[in-house]
Amino acid sequence: MKFSLSRLSFVSLIFILSVGISGLAQSTQLFALNDLPQWFLDSLAREKAVNTSSDFEITELSVKAKVKGKATLNEKGEDYWYYTIDIGTGTPVECYVFTSFDGASNSLSMLIDATLPNIEKLNDKKLASRQNFALDIGETNGVPYVSLDTLYTLGEGNERVSGVLKGLSARTGDSLQICFHNEVGYRAAFYEVFESVISAFSSATSNTAFFENIFVMNINNIPMGYIAESHTIDEDGDVYTRQETSMMIPVDASSVARTDSVVEEFGKTDGSLINKYEFTVENGELANEFSITATEGKWEVDGQVQGKEVKLTLEYDDWLLTSYGGYLANAILLAGEDKTVENYTWLSEADPSSALKMSLTKIEDNKEANIKMTVGPLSINYLAIDNGSLSKMTMSQAGMTILMTPIFTKGSPLID
Repeated sequence: MKFSLSRLSFVSLIFILSVGISGLAQSTQLFALNDLPQWFLDSLAREKAVNTSSDFEITELSVKAKVKGKATLNEKGEDYWYYTIDIGTGTPVECYVFTSFDGASNSLSMLIDATLPNIEKLNDKKLASRQNFALDIGETNGVPYVSLDTLYTLGEGNERVSGVLKGLSARTGDSLQICFHNEVGYRAAFYEVFESVISAFSSATSNTAFFENIFVMNINNIPMGYIAESHTIDEDGDVYTRQETSMMIPVDASSVARTDSVVEEFGKTDGSLINKYEFTVENGELANEFSITATEGKWEVDGQVQGKEVKLTLEYDDWLLTSYGGYLANAILLAGEDKTVENYTWLSEADPSSALKMSLTKIEDNKEANIKMTVGPLSINYLAIDNGSLSKMTMSQAGMTILMTPIFTKGSPLID
């Protein structure tokens, strides 16, 4: 089986080198507003203060808090809860909680597809058209989210009506929260309710990470995904790293490509790998799944790519750099006199059958970048600070410009 460095390999490289500072992404309109009639634009501008709150409790998930609006549990299943939340407008906010899901982007897109037929039934009109309306990536209370608004038209001729289905999706701990509001306007009010729901879950989730960060990924100036990372010291004194990536890329006016990935990694505090597990879901299907661990002095790789089993032993049998180790490598380079630091790492998207040499080289007299990273055929320039984390990174490939913007950070990668 042949493997090559793909566009998504950029994401894996960012896993090794991540950073964050406080901030929120801004929503990007995907539909030309000047194509809409004035009455619709006036409706889009509507807002309402949500001054009421109500109890919100899911005993199974240890969630008990107040949320904005009046929340009512309408349906409950083995692995989901469905709420409506009255915010005093014509249509309530709808929120789903899942403990079995594919990821923030995949699950949001699939639930939009499932919700539009319900809107057809509610209005007794057939769906005439749908278009991607607005896309947003951001964070609230240290939790990244994906937002996709869908402009739709029902019926024909004089009976035609239009609406906007606003959707927000975020993962907190082991559950996923997705909220919708099927009403034109009230975007800020909807976000305020969603934020209160996410706060209810994040406050119920134990967090002992010594370093966390979130990047928003802008592709050709449109926010299309995030990378969230947390580092924790486990009971054995090792570093447990969890990385979550979610991407939603418009491919035409009405559809999006979705990718959700999770990486769990254990390593020593010196940045060396112990073992790693990862999986990626693309457009609702498991695209790949890998694990790598040292067995009798050899690195063993197990997994699958598009349903085909992969079982490999790396020829390389020495030290492998972890995601956390990437920060240490940056800090060592910046603090020392050497111009270059070299390590080996393992990236499944590039080539799961081999270790890759990663070279970090100092860049002098450049305000935009102070380190050049080279992994295989790929070179990236970025700006790092003294503790090894990044403050800026831009990449270009195949006509795309990918800008990684930090939007959240907590703690430092350097352990006292």
